[in-house]
Amino acid sequence: NYSQIVHDLNIYGDYWNIFLHFDYSQPPEIGLNSNGLKRYNYNYQKDKFNLSIGDIYSSWGKGLVLSQYNDDDIGYDNGVRGVRLSISIDNSNLEFLSGNKEVFIFSNPNISSRTPDASTKNNIIGFKLGSKIKNFQFDLINLKSNEKFLTNAFTNDSSVVTNNLSSIYGEFNKGNLDFSFEIAKKYASINPYLILTSINLATFETDTLYRDNAKGLGLAFSSNYGFGNF
Repeated sequence: NYSQIVHDLNIYGDYWNIFLHFDYSQPPEIGLNSNGLKRYNYNYQKDKFNLSIGDIYSSWGKGLVLSQYNDDDIGYDNGVRGVRLSISIDNSNLEFLSGNKEVFIFSNPNISSRTPDASTKNNIIGFKLGSKIKNFQFDLINLKSNEKFLTNAFTNDSSVVTNNLSSIYGEFNKGNLDFSFEIAKKYASINPYLILTSINLATFETDTLYRDNAKGLGLAFSSNYGFGNF
């Protein structure tokens, strides 16, 4: 038997908005038990200034560097609890984001448990600087993320993955045509580094892999053309 009761409360003022999310789950179909206030956010916006405090969900560019969302149906939530500040001046915009979050995960996809059995502690800090020139939007994005996780299920040994991500995002809109792209670069380091050892039971040969750092490059592109109302 599963039970999940959700209440969302929004309180509005002239320049501010308070969002409260109450969750009473004993237990939910998937995820952790919850009893009371689960998420909250205070948002203040006036003219070209916007401040958000609490649970933050943002998506920058096409999401290669930052894409945050929560989905109660699968028990997933990768937002952060922190602060987001946005300032717009003429055709330019600066957005700053910083916060912490414990993300709960299923360590083994083969198990039938409906409750996450592992978690990682994360903190991020990043900014997005954008400018619009006629029909073209151009953004520079940079973000640093630290993720702490256990390296052994039987001890408290842990490692920290430091991810440094940066990208260039562009968007063009004119008439019925639009296209957007993002080119992202990532550098990740693990401290202390991981030693992964595998054993071939047939030959009893071992293979050791050291994981300490990695580099990556990503590209996303999409385009649309509309034919009138069709």
